[in-house]
Amino acid sequence: MYREETTRVRADRRFVQYLPLNGQRQEMHEKAVDDLRFLIRRHGEEGAWLWDPYLGAMDVIKTLFHSPHHGADLRALSAGCPAPSDGSAWDDQCSISPDWPEQQQAIFDGVQSNWYGLRLEFRVRIGKAGWPFHDRFLIFPATDRGAQAWSLGTSLNGLGKQHHILQKVDDGQRIRDAFEELWHQLDQPEHLVWRKP
Repeated sequence: MYREETTRVRADRRFVQYLPLNGQRQEMHEKAVDDLRFLIRRHGEEGAWLWDPYLGAMDVIKTLFHSPHHGADLRALSAGCPAPSDGSAWDDQCSISPDWPEQQQAIFDGVQSNWYGLRLEFRVRIGKAGWPFHDRFLIFPATDRGAQAWSLGTSLNGLGKQHHILQKVDDGQRIRDAFEELWHQLDQPEHLVWRKP
């Protein structure tokens, strides 16, 4: 029974452990990104929200841009933190580079697309508005069973590159509510990184 349940949990991506061994970092990274795309396809008909302090434009392009759901409410929220190059722990007092928003906009603007059906907004926490955050989530805000959320276990740019666990959280509605509370506090022009349409 345990093996059957484990197989079902993995197939639904309710619990996936990534353990890159023997130089498999890039292969595992691609698998982890594919798993997020699977979740977005399956649960993101009404929307998908990413919440990650290190989130950048390329992470959004690799994930939310793959939503097949026309007009779904796609949101991304970052702190604009630079990923630590030395593997050190995250600092909740990270400072955003003054040109970070423009760099992200340039990446989005460089995408070859007609933007048809894409409804996406990307915000960043700047200054004292809102609060520092550390956890990383993929949230599906509205489903027939209520909001659902997955803890990513690491930032999107590090998916699959070191050991981490992707797992569904028990109370997605509370995660959704926390995200939305912070989202509404970051509603000034300086918080907007990019929006379509």
